[in-house]
Amino acid sequence: MFRKRNKDAQTVAVVLLEDACVRVGYVRYPNSASDDHSLPCILYSAKDQISLSQSESPTRNLAALLKVMKSLVAEMEQKYHAKPRHVYCTLPTHLTLHQVSLAQKRADNPFEITRDLLSELYDSAAVKIEGTEIENLMVDVKINGYRTSSPLGKSGTTISLARYVSSADASDVSKIREALIESFHHDDYSLHTYPQALRSVVQKCFAADLDYLVVDIGGEITEVTLVESGVLSAHTTFPLGTRSHIRSLSNQMAIQAEGVSSALSIDKAKLTDARSVSKLTSLTKSAMVPWQEAYAAARSRLAESREVLPRSLFLLCNDDMREQVIDVIQSASPDNPHAIQPITNAALSQFTESAKGTARDLFLMLLVVYYDIVRKQPKL
Repeated sequence: MFRKRNKDAQTVAVVLLEDACVRVGYVRYPNSASDDHSLPCILYSAKDQISLSQSESPTRNLAALLKVMKSLVAEMEQKYHAKPRHVYCTLPTHLTLHQVSLAQKRADNPFEITRDLLSELYDSAAVKIEGTEIENLMVDVKINGYRTSSPLGKSGTTISLARYVSSADASDVSKIREALIESFHHDDYSLHTYPQALRSVVQKCFAADLDYLVVDIGGEITEVTLVESGVLSAHTTFPLGTRSHIRSLSNQMAIQAEGVSSALSIDKAKLTDARSVSKLTSLTKSAMVPWQEAYAAARSRLAESREVLPRSLFLLCNDDMREQVIDVIQSASPDNPHAIQPITNAALSQFTESAKGTARDLFLMLLVVYYDIVRKQPKL
């Protein structure tokens, strides 16, 4: 039995279990009704990654991720005496399954949208899941082709509904729940999936169009998410990221990883001669070839049942690798180049009082917090 503690009503925690990395952040909300226009503040955060020597397949080492999480939470609790009232936790992408199902009703004459009708459509969009259900959301409702978040009482000749369901292995979910309770000393938590959280925040914070791609460059894995009509419709990954790329370059150069910058650019100050600089420049360019092949394959997987992919694309990555990644993305679709919108620190500053850390760090802290991705969904 866990030992309950007094909780800070204004503070919530975010735990992001990624491929080979764990991020823990504490966020404080405005403290009164008069602060409605104030922004949430990221108080402090910490992150750590799994050592590659711990597992031949670090992206699947859940036990190692949870061990790191417990250590980070204990460290932050001791240092800041924080007792968050709620914990939002996203599961690693490779552990989750995602399904989107659609239901529709058409009629010659207008009909009223009632609670019973929505319930009927929602039930008809049911899908069979494997393992433990994580999310079961009505993510999109359209009346006569127009999206609405409050359909009840409205009339139309057509209504369509999209239902998003995610799940994970029951044993994995049980381990994550036990680790959260042990770490935070209470069971006030909610589980989420990364692709849905990503779609939710991009949609509400940035998306002008309803059809777009999101490319997220992680440490070991790159994730590509396809959103159509505002609904997450497909998701794929490939095993390349900033840390894996740095390891490859440093091994070929026979130098420490510190000799290569935090992403894909060149830190010439840490190289001792012009020949090394020239060699690293050449290697950096040639090392982008696997990225081009992997991204092109990811695009092909997403486009299997579609004539064309959206032009609008949101890019989440470290600043110093942005130029190379943009080149990779555009080279994969020369006849229909993307309109790429990088998610930068400046773009994120309008949503939080804190602007410290990389854009990716800040965005991931905002993923589950700034917009409550459950309560903001249309309700029956």
